[in-house]
Amino acid sequence: MSIPVSGIVLIPLALVIFFFAPHRLGQLAIIAAVFAAASVINFGGGSFLVGIAPFYFVALLIAIRCLPKWLNYGLQLGTSEPLRRYLQVLSVFVTWAVLSAFIFPILFNGHPVDLGRAGPDATFYTRLPLHWSFSNGGQAGYLILDLIVVFYLVERTQGPDSLIALCSAFSLSGLIVVAVGAYQFIAHHFGLPFPREFLNSNPAWAQLTSQNLDGASRISATFDESSGAGSFLAAWVTFELILAGRYDARRWRHLAFALAGILIVIGTTSTTGYVTTAIMLLFLLSRELFALIRGRSSAPAIAVIAMISLLGIALFCAFTFTGAGHSLVSDVLLNKAESGSSLHRMATVMRSFHIFSATFGLGAGLGSNRAMSLAAYILSNLGVVGVVLFAWLMLSLIVITRSASHAGYMDTSQPVWHFALVLAFGAHLLALTESGAEISDPVLWLLWGIILASIRLRLPVDLPFSFVTAAAHDSHLAGVDYRVNLENESRMTKHRAVLRSLETSKYVAKSV
Repeated sequence: MSIPVSGIVLIPLALVIFFFAPHRLGQLAIIAAVFAAASVINFGGGSFLVGIAPFYFVALLIAIRCLPKWLNYGLQLGTSEPLRRYLQVLSVFVTWAVLSAFIFPILFNGHPVDLGRAGPDATFYTRLPLHWSFSNGGQAGYLILDLIVVFYLVERTQGPDSLIALCSAFSLSGLIVVAVGAYQFIAHHFGLPFPREFLNSNPAWAQLTSQNLDGASRISATFDESSGAGSFLAAWVTFELILAGRYDARRWRHLAFALAGILIVIGTTSTTGYVTTAIMLLFLLSRELFALIRGRSSAPAIAVIAMISLLGIALFCAFTFTGAGHSLVSDVLLNKAESGSSLHRMATVMRSFHIFSATFGLGAGLGSNRAMSLAAYILSNLGVVGVVLFAWLMLSLIVITRSASHAGYMDTSQPVWHFALVLAFGAHLLALTESGAEISDPVLWLLWGIILASIRLRLPVDLPFSFVTAAAHDSHLAGVDYRVNLENESRMTKHRAVLRSLETSKYVAKSV
């Protein structure tokens, strides 16, 4: 075991927040998630090295703080009936995935798969036999921690202020990626040192910080490769664009953030980042134009999105009609399908269908097969059950999000934050569908959890949700104090429900 420089810095910081400001753990998790190429503790040796990413270290601290309480008294969480059912199905999905990691690799032992640690380029010609490994157990542990973080975010978000604090942390995390990416570009061209010992200390990943494409240095920022940075920034730019177009407060600040994000996305030379950003810009622009036809558009939103879109088109034309730029655009977009990288990754997607049928629709188990698409990953590893559960979760999220959009709310800025979160989640999900290689992606689960927390604030409270069965201990003073707190929280929950009902009534009255 060893502790790299990043661990020496981040572990004490996380412990200080854990002991003295535990209400900030959610914000810390959001910021820690972008340091995807770093680790706080490294284990193992030889060919099997394991690095604990900063996000999962923070998630472990959240689990240490929350699990004893949840196991003893249950997760007392006032929710609406749709959200309550949604959280239950989400728990079932994670349970199925965790069980599959320990059963199916043994059940289908020896079947040829694309092992995750080998990578798609290494297994293109020769796949390796399936067997249970610590990668399966690691993915199961990561997914459990992801679920714990989601429940923590839903439980701890008690009002608009706490929701905005989480959104501000997400905005800050993107600024960190942009700043590091900008410095990486400057360092490459001016021969300055890049802090790889801090940002790229995880031995489990191939740290691709010095890649070049047609003479252009590829920006990976705080991620292990440029595609990870491009995927994250596509979602973050979408988030900032919504705030710039619809959030009156600090509009110019969010516009500046979005412009900076666009520039770093270009610097990543990531096909996933380019395609996802272009699709989201086209979606946002078409949405505002349709709203204009119906008389419901926002002039600032149209102006912001149109300006960013024109900037993107101008940059694309500038690259296309120059020698080196045309070669870069051809490799990243126009002729990407003919590249070896695309061929190898598409092969993993096509093989996922064969693994699905060879395992009788059950899947090879979580963490067994590396398919370079989130959809193919779920299909080949979690089988038909995983596909059905995940599809239900995504469709139901759309339904309850629409229900929440018609509910009353106490803060007029909250719908803007909620809409920005939903589209950022959609952009990141799209990027993972294009090239994601795992389901436990921290940014995906963080955005998922914040959206559910926002929905909880906006929907009326009907029933308490218990993650586990409560087991009160009357003989312990701490238990008595905790039950008193639960009663107080229950009263506050009812009070908030009444206020939301009043706000809804006012909203309906104004509409009439």
